[in-house]
Amino acid sequence: FSQALDKPGADGTYTNALYRGLVADYKTAAGDLGEALKPLQKEAVDGLEYRLFGTADQAIEAQPKLSPRMADCREASSLRGFLERPANVAVSGNEVPLAVYAFTNPRTRFQPVVSACHDFVYTGGEDRLDPATLTVKLRLQLLWGPPMKENEPKTVEKVEDLGVWEKSWQVPAVCIDPKPGPEPGPVCSARDHYLDKWVTGGFKQSFAESAVHTPNAAVVAELRVKLTQFLAGRQKEYYDRVVADLATPGKPLFLANAALTQAVRLLQEYTEAGFPTALRGDDLMQGLLRGAERLPGDTPDDGVVTSVFRAASAAYDSCQPAEGPGSPCTAATTFNPFAGQSREWLVDCLSWYRGQLPPDRWSGDPVANTVLAFARHAGDSLRGRFDAHSERLAKKVYTEGIPAVTEAAGLL
Repeated sequence: FSQALDKPGADGTYTNALYRGLVADYKTAAGDLGEALKPLQKEAVDGLEYRLFGTADQAIEAQPKLSPRMADCREASSLRGFLERPANVAVSGNEVPLAVYAFTNPRTRFQPVVSACHDFVYTGGEDRLDPATLTVKLRLQLLWGPPMKENEPKTVEKVEDLGVWEKSWQVPAVCIDPKPGPEPGPVCSARDHYLDKWVTGGFKQSFAESAVHTPNAAVVAELRVKLTQFLAGRQKEYYDRVVADLATPGKPLFLANAALTQAVRLLQEYTEAGFPTALRGDDLMQGLLRGAERLPGDTPDDGVVTSVFRAASAAYDSCQPAEGPGSPCTAATTFNPFAGQSREWLVDCLSWYRGQLPPDRWSGDPVANTVLAFARHAGDSLRGRFDAHSERLAKKVYTEGIPAVTEAAGLL
C-alpha cells in the first residue's frame, strides 16, 4: 500500500488510493466490454443505421425514394401515359421505410421497392351531349423480388398495394378524330386528352386536396410480422456471435472480458487482504465480491458474463432461421433475451439501465446495457463500503488485520 489504510489522503479522502483505483479500473473495464460489443452489433445490421433491438415500427432517417412520375399500372413498361405524382401520395408509417432500407442487402432473399402507378379511366362521353366521368386511382405499391443488380431492371415476383387514393370528376366530353365509315361524325374518347391536362387542367391539385385514401392495413400488418422475424434473426446471430467471441482467445470481446475478470479478481484478493475484518461482518460487501449478485466478470467460480449471454442466446433457440445465420426467424413468435435469466438484477430490468448508465455508454443491446449498468452500480456500491470502513478505521472505531497474522504477531 502507498499509505496505511487508516490514514486519510491529503485531500481528506479516507479510502486508500489503491482501492479507489481498483474500483475505477473495474468500471473502466466494464465500459470497455460494452465498447467491444458495439462492432458485433454493427455487423449484425450490415453497418446500417437502424436499431438491432428496436421494434418493427422504429423510426429511421432513411426514407424510400419515390419517382415524381407514375406509369400506368396496367402498362408499366409503356413510354406514354405518365402522370406527375401529387404530394399526398406518399409513404406513411415506419414499417415500409425500415423494410426498404434494412432488407436491401445481399443476405436478404427478397427486397421490396416502393412504387406508385395510376389507373386513369375515362367513361361516358359517347357523344357531345353525353356526360363523361374521369376516375383516377393512384396506387402505392411494394414490389418484391430478388436483390437488384447494378444496371439491371428490378425483377418483380410479387406486387402488394399499400394504399389507394381515388377521386372522380364530371368532365365535358371531348370529341377527337372523325368516325370512320359511311356515317361520318366525331368519336368522343378523350383519355389521352385528360392525361395531358392532368397538371394544367387542375386535376393534380384537386386530387392532392381531396382524394379519398384507403390504406391496406393487412399488408402493413404482414410487413410488421416480416420485420419482427427479420430483426429476431439478426438478434440471434448477434448473441451467437457474442458467445463464440467470449470463448475465442484473441478476439476483442474475449480480451475485454479477460480485463474485466482480472479487475474483479484484484478487488476480491485485495479486499480479503486489506479488509478481512470488515468483510466478515459486511453482507453487502460479501455479496458484491463472492455472492450470487456479485460484480459481473468471469471468475473461475462464477462466469457471470458468459452465462448471461449464453442465456440470451438460448432464448432464440426456437427462431429456426431458414436460410442460415442472420436470416429471418421462421417461428411466428417474439423473443425476449431476458427470458431464462436467473440473476435478480437481470429479471424484469429491460429499462433499468437507463437510470444508471450514461447514454454514451449504451451498447444498443438491452442485456448488455443492464450488465454494464449493474457493473457500474455494483462498483459504486463497493466503493461506498470501502469509504465507510475506511472512515471507521481512521476514527479508530475498529482495526483491521488478517486474523492469522495478528495472532502470530501477538505471540512475538
